[in-house]
Amino acid sequence: MNAFSLERSIEVLSRTPVTLDALLRDVGDAWARGTEGPDTFSPFDVVGHLIDGEETDWIPRARIILARGRSVRFEPMIDSATGVAMHRARLSRC
Repeated sequence: MNAFSLERSIEVLSRTPVTLDALLRDVGDAWARGTEGPDTFSPFDVVGHLIDGEETDWIPRARIILARGRSVRFEPMIDSATGVAMHRARLSRC
């Protein structure tokens, strides 16, 4: 297995927004919000979870690591189902 490379990670992750845009733009609600049944997630839910994780978890963690170093221990990120439920609740208030 290859060693972690920040540069390679940035190269790959920087493609995420344009990839999601190409896959989901103008697909309509049936595709964007449709699921495969109970306890499954729609593309809308998945993107919301990614946004929520970045805004509430990964960016704050990165700031802490930059300030205190790599040895900091964190609580686990909330599970996907909880994150999606929180995302849906926020959107229902909009």
